[in-house]
Amino acid sequence: MSRILAISDLQAPYHHSGAVGFLSRVAKELKPDYVVCLGDELDQYTLSKYPHNPDADSGGTEYRKAIRVWKEIYKLFPSAYAVTSNHVERVAKRAVESGIPSAYLKSIKEFMQAPDGWKWKDSWVLEGVKYEHGERAGGLTGLRNLVIANQRSTVIGHQHECPGTTYVSNGERVLWGLNVGCLVNSNSHGLSYTKRNRHKPVLGCGVIIDNVPYFYPY
Repeated sequence: MSRILAISDLQAPYHHSGAVGFLSRVAKELKPDYVVCLGDELDQYTLSKYPHNPDADSGGTEYRKAIRVWKEIYKLFPSAYAVTSNHVERVAKRAVESGIPSAYLKSIKEFMQAPDGWKWKDSWVLEGVKYEHGERAGGLTGLRNLVIANQRSTVIGHQHECPGTTYVSNGERVLWGLNVGCLVNSNSHGLSYTKRNRHKPVLGCGVIIDNVPYFYPY
């Protein structure tokens, strides 16, 4: 069994200012064998379905700021298993809506300017545990239902407000779910849609040690 670090939802450049330093500290303490990135690496606010703040950055400025952040993270983690996610796929969705063929688009790895050690797909199974972004889960109850549907222990991001663990058993085996939280700046333009939400984002990441899940708060 291994030590796995699971991170999610920086939504750069609308990430928390201490996110990179936090991940550096956790990595030094944990010394992970693997890193899993559960998506929403970029916010892509300018492609959002929500009303845009006219004082926010242009799409080009937002992208350049975000990639600068990710280049710092690549120095910490030169390799990672990454999953596709709703924020990062906003470009592809806009292309479909506009009738632009996929041949004209860059891959996620290309526009993320990621090193060779980073690879993306919809989900990964590592040591029997499934890692996916988490659009199919709402809250810890949704995570529990996702574990049951997957019939395996599952790690997700996506849901900013409800990190933590949940367990289910059929009497013969125990399965668990872990929501790893996020590393967003809830006061930023990109998160303005959460301003009146009762529950606010909880910052942190996930750690799985010898197949036991932990939420590691910021």
